[in-house]
Amino acid sequence: MIRSSQNRTGYIRNPWSKENDGIHIDTFFKRISQDAGKRCGCYYEIYEKLCLDSLLSALARLESLNMRDAEYVKKEAVSRGYELSHEGQQDTERAYNETMSEICREQE
Repeated sequence: MIRSSQNRTGYIRNPWSKENDGIHIDTFFKRISQDAGKRCGCYYEIYEKLCLDSLLSALARLESLNMRDAEYVKKEAVSRGYELSHEGQQDTERAYNETMSEICREQE
């Protein structure tokens, strides 16, 4: 049986699945957040960078699978505070690099 996200409110194509199954948008963002939270070491800047990287990777995959879902995810991401613009991505990268530099200095 093929499971599809089409015509189901709040569901998108699961970008991490090899099957044609769906995932609820809340679960999608929760998974990104939880994964980043496990790897950030309590540094918000690292958490934010990991979330954004996962989101952009999933969006790239979705764009090749289902453009409508990709647009829905982008809209939801912005409403949840993700800055997807080039400038926003640069700001996130800059904050991440500054935090990593501070961590390195503290460990010397």
